[in-house]
Amino acid sequence: NGSFAFAFSLRLPAAKSIEASQAAHAKKLAVLRELLRAVVSLVWTKTRHSIVLLSDGVPAPDLAPFRRLGVRLVRLAPP
Repeated sequence: NGSFAFAFSLRLPAAKSIEASQAAHAKKLAVLRELLRAVVSLVWTKTRHSIVLLSDGVPAPDLAPFRRLGVRLVRLAPP
């Protein structure tokens, strides 16, 4: 018997300008919202498998909802 986990990976690049920063922030929020929806769906269906989020460039406060849902958070090494 092998083990199985749902793993998601999210790496956000650093923005180079204010405009790029604003666009990157909006995209980050959209990606985090969709990822959170996927995680909530897995939690609601009472998956027996672990849920792991590999991330880089995501501030800790943005990861708090995932932590509260029991997601294992792992920082990716910088590229």
